[in-house]
Amino acid sequence: MRAQENQRTAKNGQVKLVSKISFAHVLGRILIILLFLLAFHILSLLLLLIPLIGLIPGLLVGLIGWLVTLYLIISLLIYCFSHTVITTDGIYGRDRNHRSFDVCFDQIQYFERSGTKIIFRSDELTRKGDVTRREHAIRMINSVEFEEQYKNR
Repeated sequence: MRAQENQRTAKNGQVKLVSKISFAHVLGRILIILLFLLAFHILSLLLLLIPLIGLIPGLLVGLIGWLVTLYLIISLLIYCFSHTVITTDGIYGRDRNHRSFDVCFDQIQYFERSGTKIIFRSDELTRKGDVTRREHAIRMINSVEFEEQYKNR
């Protein structure tokens, strides 16, 4: 309980830089969703053409295709509306797995920029008070400026 009370947060610091999403990445994910949906519809249509036994597998494939597409659309919306912020105290936001994080600079053990992606590992407190090491990867257009702000903290 004391570990949670003494836990600092990066949200209290002054905002230095906010990440920007890539329009090309969003467009690519939309194209992948459309191609995925088209492939499942074609497969479902081919199964529906089989006499007598094709109805149930065709409907199941179509339903699974729509459920996966719904998940991909929700994932894309989360990516579009979430952002990563670097403050004077640390970094907070959501990573590529849609997990939220809020870490101070002294918790970060490893920080690297790889193209348009920022990767860092940090020691974070769990709800039980244990310390776990997590790796976060975030895609952003302004990864160079983000790395510079991290180095100039």
